[in-house]
Amino acid sequence: MKLGLWIKLTYNYSMKNLLLVFILFFGIQNPSYASFNDDLRAAKSGDPIAQYDLGLIYYSKENFTDAGKWMRLAAIAGNVDAQFFLGLMFKDGKGFEVEIPNAIFWVSRAAKNGSLKAKTELKLLRELDLKRKAEKIKSESLMVEKLKADKIKADKIKADKIKAEKNKVKSEKKKADDKKK
Repeated sequence: MKLGLWIKLTYNYSMKNLLLVFILFFGIQNPSYASFNDDLRAAKSGDPIAQYDLGLIYYSKENFTDAGKWMRLAAIAGNVDAQFFLGLMFKDGKGFEVEIPNAIFWVSRAAKNGSLKAKTELKLLRELDLKRKAEKIKSESLMVEKLKADKIKADKIKADKIKAEKNKVKSEKKKADDKKK
């Protein structure tokens, strides 16, 4: 993952972000450089590139909650890379519950906005979604079959109890009739 971030950031962003690339790739902890604070200020004021950068920093530190917060803001603002990355976070359950429909939503937005890798990932996500839906249907149908079998079993037990009760009543009636004779 870090190698992908390395390639992506060096390809897409300016020299300012090269420092961010080194932090992500080499795992420098607690950066105390001025551009982090600049990015934080810019992100808080609504800059989607800065929001995306902060999302990547928090993601690299495995702080998925904050990563998700900044990725979502950048994605909503139209940052294609953030849309794609946010979709992957939903797919992998990083910062959010695993939610394939949300993953498909964000990856499809990135694909519509021109991301080629998002188009490829979207196909995989849709296949995964279909597979999960098929598994859910299969699971539900197995549950229905089990419920039917349990109902049949319960009905048989109930019928056996009623039959046993009727036989007991017949037996007691027969004993009472035999005593009268």
